[in-house]
Amino acid sequence: MADAGHAFSGFGGACSGMVCVLTLSGDTQVSATFTPNPAPPRVFTVTVDVSGNGIGRVKSSPAGLDCKTGKCTASFVEGTKLSLGAMPDPLSKTAFAGDCQGPDCEVTVARDLAVHVAFDQLHYQAVDLGVVDGGWWSTGGFITRRSRIVVGAWGGSNPRAFFWDGAMSDFNFGFASVSIAGYADGGLVAGNYAVTMPGTFRPFRLKDGVLRDLDLLPGGSNGMATRMNSRGTVVGYVNIGYGAGCRAVMWHGTAPMDLGVLEIGVALASAWGVNESDVAVGLASAPHVAGYEAVIFRGNGVIQELGTLGGLRGQANAINNHELVVGVSDVQPQSDVMHGFFAVDGKLIDIGTPPGMTNSYLGALNDVGVAVGGVGPDPRVGWRGIVATRERLVELSGLVDNTSATIGMASDIDEAGNIVATAANRAVLLVPQR
Repeated sequence: MADAGHAFSGFGGACSGMVCVLTLSGDTQVSATFTPNPAPPRVFTVTVDVSGNGIGRVKSSPAGLDCKTGKCTASFVEGTKLSLGAMPDPLSKTAFAGDCQGPDCEVTVARDLAVHVAFDQLHYQAVDLGVVDGGWWSTGGFITRRSRIVVGAWGGSNPRAFFWDGAMSDFNFGFASVSIAGYADGGLVAGNYAVTMPGTFRPFRLKDGVLRDLDLLPGGSNGMATRMNSRGTVVGYVNIGYGAGCRAVMWHGTAPMDLGVLEIGVALASAWGVNESDVAVGLASAPHVAGYEAVIFRGNGVIQELGTLGGLRGQANAINNHELVVGVSDVQPQSDVMHGFFAVDGKLIDIGTPPGMTNSYLGALNDVGVAVGGVGPDPRVGWRGIVATRERLVELSGLVDNTSATIGMASDIDEAGNIVATAANRAVLLVPQR
């Protein structure tokens, strides 16, 4: 029998193996070998300290550490190949320090380790998109999903459209007034030009220098294109003449498709956003709302009601390719106070407002789920730009490192997180600094 801390490893001499059975006929020599047990593996402590003004989570592989704030610890056997994964939310960036440096952490455990992980609020650099000669102001509009081409408005006394791909140029095609509803890689443009009657527009699509009017519904007096996806599908609305309301429309080519209404008779419906699957969002009047509510137009007359945040008016402005929806709604009847919302699984999530603000608005989002819009003390007064997720919103003013100017309404965001906004009477592109 082995003493404590040792183990029997086998017989020798006249016996071998782990068992010895002999038939004795004379003197015989047998040896037994005992060896010390191997020392138990050493165990070390790994401490992770999470800080910063952003939000994120740190998890380890193998499992043991799962930290969001403050300090957490776990023990790992010597020689363990440890990987720490930092997962910032879309509005934050990550930096390791201590026993890990740089953007990643891969270590072999040979001693106690202390790792610091900072989740800091994402900051931006502003690119001034400028103004066309003869004008003194410009405002941001839309940005392509991946190629960083921006369209918007510029002017002096009358608004005109611009195109920016590193330099700004006029984009008006000879019309006195043009608004752009979308630009797709390859040069496809959708927009609206003013007709002779004041305040009325005609929607169009332009490709290779050829402009084609988008047809109106029967009885339509004028219309408006509001958004185009990268496939060239355009959505908007057509006004039906003489007090008959307006109808939400989708154009494939130049032919309009009526997206339907929720009530019979004089009805209000309009589309304001569309994803790559041609699922559109907007608003529609409904008797049980006593106003209009945010909706999803699913085609073939199918309309999914999203409702309001408690008021009489709601409008969905954008839908991404995961069918996450953003928009704006009154928060109670007989009130002008409006809040932006995310719609998740058919339910509206109120994003609220930061301290000192009473109104918020969301108008665009990307496939990561980051939305942009504005906040303000009054919907009739200038807006301040925001970026938001379902969990939180932050004002952009103060996050742009190369300007102290107030960042106005943010109008669009691409898949890389570049944001189109306006500051000091200039359209700007806010580039995230990761």
